[in-house]
Formats: sequence, structure tokens, C-alpha cells
Amino acid sequence: MSFSDSIESSPLAWMLPFTLNADDREPVFVVRAPGTFLGLYIPSVAFWLQVFISISLQSILSALVSIVTYTQIIQKPGSSRYTYLLGYGVLIPLWIIVPRWQLHLFGVENMVINFCLSGIIPTLNIFHTMEAMY
Repeated sequence: MSFSDSIESSPLAWMLPFTLNADDREPVFVVRAPGTFLGLYIPSVAFWLQVFISISLQSILSALVSIVTYTQIIQKPGSSRYTYLLGYGVLIPLWIIVPRWQLHLFGVENMVINFCLSGIIPTLNIFHTMEAMY
């Protein structure tokens, strides 16, 4: 099964329907120079819609995990085994595993959205979890 087959068979790919692999927009304004040209393009609505949907879904997950972190770690002061077990045993592995699962579930192919969902947001949330534990 190739990567494109797994994207087409992903159950929630309808939420992010555009693959955004190729830029097929036409320039609105073009400046030509010898050997090259510079074009002004209208922003891609499909790209920004996918960014909005994917970041919103990740933010909802972040808020839910933050509620668990606040109620189970921050409101119970003092270091205990439970704090570290919850942080290192559940929450941090959650931030490592879930983003890759989301990429497959929604069929994300765009590199920018892929980087945001699997790199920036999980790293930030791992640091937030560690900050709450210590």
C-alpha cells in the first residue's frame, strides 16, 4: 500500500479534501526580467481553510489535554509518582503518537500543515506538560 493509497482510504479525508501538492494558481500580475519572471498570486483559499481546520482540531485536543494537566497535576501540588506517571506515561506519549495518527486519519499531504501538526504543536505541548510537572 503506497502513501497515496493510504491517503485515499483515510476515514476523515473529506474534512481536508485538497492535497495541495501542486500550485495551479495563475498570477494576477507578472513582472518579466531577462531569464525569469516574478508573479503576484492570490492566496489559496483551500490552503488557508485546511490550515484553519487542522490547527483548530489540534487546539481542541490541546485544550482537552490541558484540562487534564491542570486538574490532575497543577491542582495537586507536590511531586508524587502519580504526577510523573501521568506526565511521562500518558500525556507525553500522547503528544508523540496522536499527531502522526491525525495526519493519517485526515490524509494530510501538505508539508506545511504536516510540519505544524507533527512538529510545532506537539513539541510545544510536551514542554507545557513538563513545565506543569516541575
